[in-house]
Amino acid sequence: MHNYLSIQYLRGIAALMVVILHLFTGSLFIEKWSNTWLRGGVDIFFVISGFIMVKSTINKRYSILYFYLKRIIRIVPLYWLAIIITIQSSTWTGWHSIASFLFLPAVHPENGAYLPIL
Repeated sequence: MHNYLSIQYLRGIAALMVVILHLFTGSLFIEKWSNTWLRGGVDIFFVISGFIMVKSTINKRYSILYFYLKRIIRIVPLYWLAIIITIQSSTWTGWHSIASFLFLPAVHPENGAYLPIL
Protein backbone atom coordinates (compact mmCIF):
# COMPACT_ATOMS: atom_id res chain seq x y z
CA MET A 1 0.00 0.00 0.00
CA HIS A 2 3.03 2.32 0.00
CA ASN A 3 2.17 3.25 -3.59
CA TYR A 4 -0.96 4.93 -2.28
CA LEU A 5 0.67 7.16 0.33
CA SER A 6 -0.82 10.39 -1.08
CA ILE A 7 -4.28 8.81 -0.93
CA GLN A 8 -3.65 7.92 2.71
CA TYR A 9 -2.75 11.56 3.35
CA LEU A 10 -6.01 12.67 1.75
CA ARG A 11 -7.88 10.17 3.93
CA GLY A 12 -6.15 11.67 7.00
CA ILE A 13 -7.20 15.17 5.94
CA ALA A 14 -10.78 13.95 5.47
CA ALA A 15 -10.72 12.40 8.96
CA LEU A 16 -9.49 15.71 10.40
CA MET A 17 -12.33 17.50 8.62
CA VAL A 18 -14.79 15.19 10.36
CA VAL A 19 -13.12 15.70 13.75
CA ILE A 20 -13.13 19.49 13.37
CA LEU A 21 -16.78 19.44 12.33
CA HIS A 22 -17.74 17.35 15.38
CA LEU A 23 -15.61 19.36 17.81
CA PHE A 24 -17.01 22.71 16.81
CA THR A 25 -20.58 21.91 15.79
CA GLY A 26 -22.74 24.66 17.19
CA SER A 27 -19.94 27.20 17.37
CA LEU A 28 -20.45 30.40 15.38
CA PHE A 29 -17.05 30.05 13.69
CA ILE A 30 -17.77 26.61 12.29
CA GLU A 31 -21.47 27.20 11.66
CA LYS A 32 -20.80 28.97 8.39
CA TRP A 33 -18.39 26.20 7.25
CA SER A 34 -20.32 23.18 8.53
CA ASN A 35 -22.85 23.28 5.71
CA THR A 36 -20.19 23.37 3.03
CA TRP A 37 -16.79 21.74 2.62
CA LEU A 38 -16.25 20.24 6.12
CA ARG A 39 -19.23 17.92 5.67
CA GLY A 40 -17.55 16.48 2.59
CA GLY A 41 -14.92 14.92 4.84
CA VAL A 42 -17.22 12.00 5.66
CA ASP A 43 -17.84 11.20 2.00
CA ILE A 44 -14.17 11.53 1.07
CA PHE A 45 -13.10 9.35 4.00
CA PHE A 46 -15.53 6.52 3.20
CA VAL A 47 -14.80 6.48 -0.53
CA ILE A 48 -11.04 6.36 0.07
CA SER A 49 -11.43 3.76 2.85
CA GLY A 50 -13.45 1.53 0.53
CA PHE A 51 -10.83 1.87 -2.18
CA ILE A 52 -8.02 1.00 0.25
CA MET A 53 -9.93 -2.02 1.61
CA VAL A 54 -10.47 -3.36 -1.90
CA LYS A 55 -6.85 -2.78 -2.95
CA SER A 56 -5.41 -4.29 0.22
CA THR A 57 -7.57 -7.43 0.09
CA ILE A 58 -7.83 -8.08 -3.66
CA ASN A 59 -5.25 -10.90 -3.76
CA LYS A 60 -5.79 -12.25 -0.25
CA ARG A 61 -7.11 -15.75 0.15
CA TYR A 62 -9.24 -15.53 3.26
CA SER A 63 -12.96 -15.57 3.85
CA ILE A 64 -15.26 -12.64 4.43
CA LEU A 65 -15.81 -13.97 7.94
CA TYR A 66 -12.07 -13.66 8.63
CA PHE A 67 -12.11 -10.11 7.23
CA TYR A 68 -14.96 -9.09 9.54
CA LEU A 69 -13.36 -10.81 12.52
CA LYS A 70 -10.17 -8.79 11.98
CA ARG A 71 -12.20 -5.57 11.74
CA ILE A 72 -14.15 -6.37 14.91
CA ILE A 73 -10.97 -7.14 16.84
CA ARG A 74 -9.46 -3.85 15.69
CA ILE A 75 -12.45 -1.54 16.19
CA VAL A 76 -14.72 -2.87 18.96
CA PRO A 77 -12.27 -2.65 21.91
CA LEU A 78 -11.61 1.04 21.17
CA TYR A 79 -15.35 1.67 20.86
CA TRP A 80 -15.97 -0.04 24.20
CA LEU A 81 -13.18 2.00 25.82
CA ALA A 82 -14.75 5.20 24.49
CA ILE A 83 -18.13 4.12 25.91
CA ILE A 84 -16.55 3.44 29.31
CA ILE A 85 -14.91 6.88 29.33
CA THR A 86 -18.19 8.52 28.30
CA ILE A 87 -20.17 6.67 30.98
CA GLN A 88 -17.62 7.64 33.64
CA SER A 89 -17.98 11.31 32.76
CA SER A 90 -21.79 11.30 32.74
CA THR A 91 -24.83 10.04 34.59
CA TRP A 92 -25.85 7.46 31.98
CA THR A 93 -26.48 4.08 33.52
CA GLY A 94 -28.70 1.07 33.08
CA TRP A 95 -30.05 -0.51 29.93
CA HIS A 96 -28.88 2.26 27.59
CA SER A 97 -25.26 1.64 28.59
CA ILE A 98 -25.55 -2.14 28.28
CA ALA A 99 -27.32 -1.83 24.92
CA SER A 100 -24.53 0.40 23.60
CA PHE A 101 -21.94 -2.26 24.48
CA LEU A 102 -24.05 -4.92 22.73
CA PHE A 103 -24.83 -2.80 19.64
CA LEU A 104 -28.57 -2.92 20.39
CA PRO A 105 -31.02 -0.04 19.93
CA ALA A 106 -32.10 1.69 23.14
CA VAL A 107 -33.73 5.01 24.03
CA HIS A 108 -31.11 7.68 24.71
CA PRO A 109 -31.72 9.09 28.21
CA GLU A 110 -31.14 12.72 27.20
CA ASN A 111 -33.08 13.08 23.97
CA GLY A 112 -35.43 10.08 23.81
CA ALA A 113 -34.15 8.92 20.41
CA TYR A 114 -32.92 5.42 19.63
CA LEU A 115 -29.23 6.26 19.70
CA PRO A 116 -26.18 4.62 21.27
CA ILE A 117 -24.11 6.47 23.85
CA LEU A 118 -21.62 7.39 21.11
